[in-house]
Amino acid sequence: LSDRDPAYFFTYMTVGFAIWTFMQSVLTEGSNCYNLSRFWILGTNLPYFLYICRYIYRAAIEFLLVMATALAACLLIGRIELAGLAWFVPVLAFYMLTAVGAIMLLAPLAVLFPDVVHAVRSVMRVMFFATPIIWVPVEGTVLETVALYNPFTHYIALLRGPLLGEPVAAASLAVCAAGTGFLLLAGQLLANLFPQQEAAYECFAKGQAFPGGIRHEGLTPMPASDSDGQCAKRTLLFGLHLVMGARQFLDGHAHLMNRSA
Repeated sequence: LSDRDPAYFFTYMTVGFAIWTFMQSVLTEGSNCYNLSRFWILGTNLPYFLYICRYIYRAAIEFLLVMATALAACLLIGRIELAGLAWFVPVLAFYMLTAVGAIMLLAPLAVLFPDVVHAVRSVMRVMFFATPIIWVPVEGTVLETVALYNPFTHYIALLRGPLLGEPVAAASLAVCAAGTGFLLLAGQLLANLFPQQEAAYECFAKGQAFPGGIRHEGLTPMPASDSDGQCAKRTLLFGLHLVMGARQFLDGHAHLMNRSA
């Protein structure tokens, strides 16, 4: 996967995977936040943005717990540039802003087309292997091209690069700024195209005809998402998997070094 220093690669992989879990959660669970809040939406007049803020708050807390576990493991086993921690707060705020735009765009689409949620999950499973998390792109190879045209690569580099003591490329800054701007603009545009969202949601949720002539089969009650109390459990499981993976990685590397010697 990489011929880099084991401490470097451990931090590279651990921080990258921690950021990926946040992005995957935002896109898969966040796109389903309106459906999961269906009965609240139909029974109250709360602003739609409130449901987005509620999910963003929960995702931020979970991300902080996961990153704390990852950074602690990197300090013990890998290597961390402490100066790079200065990027954490501004990058976290940028991640939250991007998450708002992504959910604003995907959540209404998931109401109108429930298969959007399943499509996002399938795409994210494939993109995990196309994103430099468990592999490092090598200059002049196909992997470098794949990483370059993968937007997730640039979002991960915003935080992982400084923590590894590497400067953030201007291309990554440009891609992230353009991507977040597009998500926010597209999400707001979608909200403007459907100004009567409550009426639209009611029609689709109850299987009634929408004014545009489309008819939906109706939304069945979906299981509630994990409660906020699951954050600690997820973080503990992440830490256990991280420690086990680190031990196997170091044992394997020591075996290879002994064979080469």
